[in-house]
Amino acid sequence: MSRHARQANSKEMNPTEALFGFMSWLTTREDPVTLSSHNEPTDILSLLEEWIDEHDLPECRLGWEESIHNMNNRHKSGISHTPPIHLMT
Repeated sequence: MSRHARQANSKEMNPTEALFGFMSWLTTREDPVTLSSHNEPTDILSLLEEWIDEHDLPECRLGWEESIHNMNNRHKSGISHTPPIHLMT
């Protein structure tokens, strides 16, 4: 069986599906959610935690934030890596 066939038969979400599913769920909610560097992350983190619990997704691995790249400056000189913001404590 090919990798794509195994993935199609799997009931588990891959990371991309989880992201799309979470963002899709946010767009169906009555209450608006604002995401920006000027807003506290508490509300969105609570919603993310709810999504993770509901879909029985694994917790973040230790050091997960080291894999995140700052995409705000990518149009200038490709993707640059800056120290991550620690949202979860």
